Amino acid sequence: MTSEVIDRVPGSVQIRLAIHRSATMTRIVPSCFLRRVLVAGAAGNLLAGSIAALLPVMLGDGLGLPAMTISVAGLYLLGQAELGLWLAGRGSLPETAVWLLMGGNAAFAFISILPLALAMLTPNLAGALVICAEAWIALAFVELQHLGLARSTRLVEWETYGARLGPQS
Repeated sequence: MTSEVIDRVPGSVQIRLAIHRSATMTRIVPSCFLRRVLVAGAAGNLLAGSIAALLPVMLGDGLGLPAMTISVAGLYLLGQAELGLWLAGRGSLPETAVWLLMGGNAAFAFISILPLALAMLTPNLAGALVICAEAWIALAFVELQHLGLARSTRLVEWETYGARLGPQS
């Protein structure tokens, strides 16, 4: 019955429906694993961000890095922590919000390593190890968040019909 109805719909309407379907926002019910990953990432970001934001001069002297760089990184980590905790506490959330957090973590890793690779920063050995470790940890959390996203239940909202469908596989 459904395919007969779809076959009778003109092609231009079918194209518009396909575009609308791809543009709808997919919401997810976060899996327990994703919630735990978000909370763990937020806790680590909160700890590291607080230390970096409150003690940039002391860290800068010990790691051979500019205090301003450490301070800015700390403030960024605090923002990431806030977003992670907010997402973890939601009953359902847009899938794109998790992708945004994952993109932020990947960008943080890239932006951390880039100055070392281009010799724009010349930290001491401890500073270089800290930068490499934070980049590796950020990328590990990207992978864990991706695994948690894959385990989450998807809900699709169809604005055209005004109804929300249940879990999608």
